[in-house]
Amino acid sequence: MQSRTKRDRIVQEILDTQVAYIDNLERIIRLFLVPLRESNLLPAPARAAIFSNIEAILAVDRELLDCLVEQSPGEAFLRLAPFLRLYSLYANNFQRANEVLTDCTKKSSDFARFRAEQESRPDCCALGLPSLLIMPVQRVPRCKLLLDDLLKHTPQDDPEWIKLRSACRQIGQVTTHINEHIRTHDNFRQMLRIQNSLVGMGAEILAPGRKFIREGRLMKVCKRKSKERMCFLFSDLFIYARPENAGSFTCRAVLPLMFCSVARVDDEEDPRAPGVPFFVRVIVNRSGWISYVEDFLSERYRVRM
Repeated sequence: MQSRTKRDRIVQEILDTQVAYIDNLERIIRLFLVPLRESNLLPAPARAAIFSNIEAILAVDRELLDCLVEQSPGEAFLRLAPFLRLYSLYANNFQRANEVLTDCTKKSSDFARFRAEQESRPDCCALGLPSLLIMPVQRVPRCKLLLDDLLKHTPQDDPEWIKLRSACRQIGQVTTHINEHIRTHDNFRQMLRIQNSLVGMGAEILAPGRKFIREGRLMKVCKRKSKERMCFLFSDLFIYARPENAGSFTCRAVLPLMFCSVARVDDEEDPRAPGVPFFVRVIVNRSGWISYVEDFLSERYRVRM
C-alpha cells in the first residue's frame, strides 16, 4: 500500500512537472522567439542559433502530455521516446546558442533593450532568457530520474513494469548524450567567469577543446618572500594572477602545460633551485594539482613516442 501511494505521487509529479515545463517552453516562444521573428531585431541565422528546434520540442512535449493524461507513463514515454532524440539536436547546439546570445546582447543595443524588457515582464516570472533556454537540456535527465524512481516502486508482476523498463532504457540513451553537453556547458560557464575576472590577460581562455580543471589560492615561491596567488588550471594551461578588489585578478603569467615540468620537493627543502623558473607550494591538496600536470606531461610524452 505504501509503495502504491509513493508510485501515485511520482506519477502525479511527472504530470505536474510536464505541465509546468510546457508553460516555460511556450513562454520562450511567446515572449522572445515570435516577437524577434516579427521585428527582425535579429537576423534569421542568429535566431536559429539561439532557439534551435525549440518549436519542434514543444510539439513533442504537448503530445507527450496528452499521452500522459490518457495512458500510463510507461506507454506514454515508450510511444514518444524516438521523438525525444530531438533533444540531442538541441543539446548539440546549446553552447553555440549561449555564445550567440551573449554576442548579440553585447553588439546590439536594440536587442539588449528588448531582452531586458521581456525578462522584466510579470509573465516572464523573473526568469532570464538563459534560464529558460537551459530547461530543455535539463528536462530529459529529470524525466529519466522520475521514471527510474517509478520503476523502483512498480512490482515486477505489474504489466506496466516491462513498459517502464523499456522506456527507461531508451530515454537513458538520450540522457547520456545530453548530460555530456550539460558538462560542456558548465565548463564553458566556468571558463567565461574566469575570463571576465582577469585583467591584463595575455591569451584567450575560451578555446575549442579546452577544459577547466580547478582553481585555488597557492603560494608562489619568489627570491625574497613567498606570495599568495590565485591559480587556475586548465586542460592545457596554468594561469596565476594577483588578487585585486571585488573578485578580480591581475594576470601575472599564462603557462602552457606543454612547456611546464614538475619537481616534487619536501616541505623542508628550498624549492628555489637553479633552473626552476617557477615553483608553487600548494597550501591545500597539493597532490591534485601536481598529479594532473604530471599525467598531462606523461600522456603527451607517450603520444610523441
